[in-house]
Amino acid sequence: MTHHSSWYSFCFISGAGVGIFSLYISPGPDNQKFTDMESKRIFRTLVLISMALIVTSGLSAQYYKATTKSVTRLYGDKGNASSVITYIKADTTLDVLVVEEDYLKVIYGESEGWIATEKATLRNTEGEILQVGEQAEQAIQQQPVDRKEMLVNKYGSKTGKAIYDHKIWKGMKNDMVFDSWGKPLRVDRIIKGSNIQERWIYTESYVIFDDDILVEWGPVR
Repeated sequence: MTHHSSWYSFCFISGAGVGIFSLYISPGPDNQKFTDMESKRIFRTLVLISMALIVTSGLSAQYYKATTKSVTRLYGDKGNASSVITYIKADTTLDVLVVEEDYLKVIYGESEGWIATEKATLRNTEGEILQVGEQAEQAIQQQPVDRKEMLVNKYGSKTGKAIYDHKIWKGMKNDMVFDSWGKPLRVDRIIKGSNIQERWIYTESYVIFDDDILVEWGPVR
């Protein structure tokens, strides 16, 4: 069996919408006809093209946004502390290129990089919050009605109550200190090799973190 010239049409559906493309295949200059084998190869090629369109038109910057919850590192390589490009302020809205369980690939100014998923709130074009990874598990839990209940649910009774009373101690993670003392007035950073030190400045006190762990604090002089 042979085939003459033909139109091949495909429809693809993605997060960006619905698209249709068509390709016209004609015989060669000698009016050569297509065999079944050649037609199958053409069909497979068109399927691969349609799959590529689906992938490239999926999670694009104009359809997903992320807002940082606190000061967030922008990595060149996911989770590699030595690849930090810059630090992003809290409440910064970013265009999202890729969504993964642990990391989001975002655009920040003229830079592209990765931020931790847990550090941001992901939204679609309609402003609806999208749950990813651990955020999805937390979302199904009953929402706390006040700060104390929220902290107890998050950290457990003893630790939650201590943070509620604005206490801090060595070994705390930076998000725990943020929950205890709130947003600092200023954040100073020093990068030494793979080690990142942060100094958070408050009105009357400062705290110092080594790789997100609290190691020192004291009064501002």
